[in-house]
Amino acid sequence: MTTRTGEIIETQGKPEVDTATGMTKYADVYGYHRVIKTSEIVQTTEGASKLDW
Repeated sequence: MTTRTGEIIETQGKPEVDTATGMTKYADVYGYHRVIKTSEIVQTTEGASKLDW
C-alpha cells in the first residue's frame, strides 16, 4: 500500500476495507494485524505472501 505521505507499507495478502468504520485492516510483513484510515491510502496492491485471518 502507498499512503498520502508517500510511505510504502508492505502487506501479506490483500488489505480488507471496512466501509462501516472507514478503516482498512492488513497484516504487515511480520504477520501483525494493523489498521489504517482508508482515506490515507492512495494505492493498494496485494502482497506477495498470503495470511489467513
